[in-house]
Amino acid sequence: MLRIGFVPGVSPDKWFHRWADRHPEQPLESFLLSVEEQRTALLEDDADFCFVRLPIDKTGLHLIPLYSETAVVVAPKDHEITVFEELELKDLADENLLSTSGGTEAALDLVQAGVGLLILPQSLARHHNRKELRYRPVLDAPGSSVGLAWLTEREDPEIEEFIGVVRGRTANSSRQEPTPAKAQKSAKAKPSPAKNVPKNAAKKPAAAQRHKRSGRPGKRR
Repeated sequence: MLRIGFVPGVSPDKWFHRWADRHPEQPLESFLLSVEEQRTALLEDDADFCFVRLPIDKTGLHLIPLYSETAVVVAPKDHEITVFEELELKDLADENLLSTSGGTEAALDLVQAGVGLLILPQSLARHHNRKELRYRPVLDAPGSSVGLAWLTEREDPEIEEFIGVVRGRTANSSRQEPTPAKAQKSAKAKPSPAKNVPKNAAKKPAAAQRHKRSGRPGKRR
């Protein structure tokens, strides 16, 4: 059974459903983990795959980038920025921007207390949605990316099959592309077209061929 971790804000449901449709006899074990745990879970063999939030130390890992998302600023519901539909970083120049170094929930507690504002990936803001808070897109803030990570040493068929599911490979598609050597061999086996032969060249009538062999000219009309 494949064990798959995912960080808050990431929704891997579409890949899980695709796997279940294709392999109903092989259920997945999935669990939520923090961004701080995403790399450790792989290195300590607590997970076979992790849907991770980038950046991540890729030493010893394979990584497939999946998608990027917009950054948003989170503020108390009565804050003046909530009158805007979207913002730029210059609009937040006078604000106290907090970090998530002590954890996302702790940072949101400070936002709710009026200590400052917090910039988060949009999906993470939705995941930690609170009725006392609001968020707005920040158009020029660095976006956040999500990817699928696993250990480089893992190459067994079940691992390869899940990678194919995430990449969108169909059940009937081949897992392996032909090697360069096979491709060259196949190319050599194909007959090359005749050179310097006009495309519209037609065969001479059989009667003309007989006249040519006998040395007698054909009849004039």
